[in-house]
Amino acid sequence: NSPLAEIGHQEILGFMEQRAGVAPKTLSVDLRALSAAFNLARKLGLVATNPVERALAIRPIVMQSSRRDTFSPKQVKALVDAAFGDWKTTLLLGYCTGARLSDCANMKWQNVDIGQGVLDFTAQKTGTRIVVPIHPALAAHLERLASTDRPETFLCPALAGKRTCGNNGLSAQFKQIMERAGIDARTEPGLGIRRFSRLSFHSLRHSFNSALANAGVDQETRMRLTG
Repeated sequence: NSPLAEIGHQEILGFMEQRAGVAPKTLSVDLRALSAAFNLARKLGLVATNPVERALAIRPIVMQSSRRDTFSPKQVKALVDAAFGDWKTTLLLGYCTGARLSDCANMKWQNVDIGQGVLDFTAQKTGTRIVVPIHPALAAHLERLASTDRPETFLCPALAGKRTCGNNGLSAQFKQIMERAGIDARTEPGLGIRRFSRLSFHSLRHSFNSALANAGVDQETRMRLTG
């Protein structure tokens, strides 16, 4: 309720204290939002300085991320065997392209270029265009799916448009598939207040990157393929 000009770095430091317990990455997102607002206020002449910048200079955020484990090829096979319906397609997309769960669930036939042998899509999280060669195992699976003349049709219509988080979200459904496959999610305390699973759908992305590295693919190419 105070005028913007009266908010100094001490108030920002107090806000950081109130957010104690959240993961460093989450706090960083909060402060980027605040910093953007104060930068705009500075350009408009409403404040002379950005108090977020001084607060971060005094107390920088040490960025850490909880590390995901990777699935072995044997575990991936167990997951695909335990999956049903569109989940088989989504799993193969995740392992063979490194795409995130939301991108896999919302992939469309128009993203599949059989002639060029690639998947061409835009990552929802970053807006980055990604072109990935279609792995033979994925190509064989796609050929077995019902064909359609409508390119806007989803590859996984039963999962498209669904939320990834929440008790009934796609991530929770994937966890059930892991349980049926006999794979432990290795849940442990995270860097913030939430518990963290070392194995999740996102681990397929790491597995994809690891498989490329083991095959001798250079880092620049791997970064382009994973967006």
